[in-house]
Amino acid sequence: MKKRMLSTLLALVMLLGLLPTAALAANNIASGTGWVLDADGKLTISSDEGMTGWENYVRGDYMYYTQQVVNVEIQDGVTNLGKNAFYNYGELTGITIADSVTSIAGSAFSGCWKLKKITIPNNVTSISDHMFMNSGLEEITIPGSVTSIGEYAFWGCGLTKITIPASVTSIGEKAFIYCDGLNEVIIKNETPPTLGDGVFTDCGFVKDNTQSIHVPEGKAQAYKTAWTDWADYITDGTQTSDHNHPVCGNGCGHNGAHEAVTWKPLTQDSFTGGADGRPLADSGVTLSSGQYNLAEGHYYLAEDVSLDKKIYIRDKTVGLCLNGHTLT
Repeated sequence: MKKRMLSTLLALVMLLGLLPTAALAANNIASGTGWVLDADGKLTISSDEGMTGWENYVRGDYMYYTQQVVNVEIQDGVTNLGKNAFYNYGELTGITIADSVTSIAGSAFSGCWKLKKITIPNNVTSISDHMFMNSGLEEITIPGSVTSIGEYAFWGCGLTKITIPASVTSIGEKAFIYCDGLNEVIIKNETPPTLGDGVFTDCGFVKDNTQSIHVPEGKAQAYKTAWTDWADYITDGTQTSDHNHPVCGNGCGHNGAHEAVTWKPLTQDSFTGGADGRPLADSGVTLSSGQYNLAEGHYYLAEDVSLDKKIYIRDKTVGLCLNGHTLT
């Protein structure tokens, strides 16, 4: 009897020895110094030691825990996310990263096909090689601290639009290759960043042959000269975020992907003075008197517009998208 109790006790001790050194709370699956994974799939990492500890933990017999992580919170105090930090975390849907993080190494989120959105912390200086390769990423906020985008950084991502801040001075080889849905690239730097080979290969706008690389006003020629492989896709100015639609409203006539030009809302400021020289009314977008000239450009309706006098367009190129509204 004593021998049986002794062997049972020994087995229990051995089982406990397999657990992380820190005691597990009732609602936690696993934990260690500086990290904890709870029963809801939330992984919280509170220190660099915790980041390293978690990475080492799941490299061994507990790799299956990577597929139980649904959300990640990187807390203040963590400064680095290592290479392959969350590589192939197939169930990861969300992550928040504190501004204390200054570097995120290569392939950190590669293969996270359920991860749709991320904000890069304000002190990170580069989007590393392969960082989001073959992930489900659809939306990313890149801060002004980032100066470079690495090779294959967004290979095969689900991005439809990306804004690259003025701080970025280099974009690596094939950074956006196979981003089939990418149809709008906004570049803020007035000086063209250096490009690696094949940066936009097989992107959506390349397949559709649309001018979807929007550069600062007046800088298109400089970009076309520097980015000869992509010159046909470059245009001056950026689309307003208020006019973000892949298919225009009824009556627009564009149908399908919207043309890559600079679109502005139709407002009072869209019109020059009338033949009688009277100023425009201040309220809304309804013109109550006079005859007015519409300046050259492309306009969309942000609301229903009613005009009770004629608008003249004289030898100009003017585009109008109803954007689901009415013009009467």
